[in-house]
Amino acid sequence: MGGRVANYFLSGFIANEEEKTVYGQPAGVAVMKDGSLLVADDAGGTVWKVTATQE
Repeated sequence: MGGRVANYFLSGFIANEEEKTVYGQPAGVAVMKDGSLLVADDAGGTVWKVTATQE
């Protein structure tokens, strides 16, 4: 990755890993003109908008 470090930026979909239960299931991603992401969650019936924050 050219010396870059990957970071998690979207999590929390797994309710219980041992029981294999989830709160949601990301199924598709679209990149918007402003750089934000739309993530379709087919298990939760939701579309999430993910935007960057300043560190």
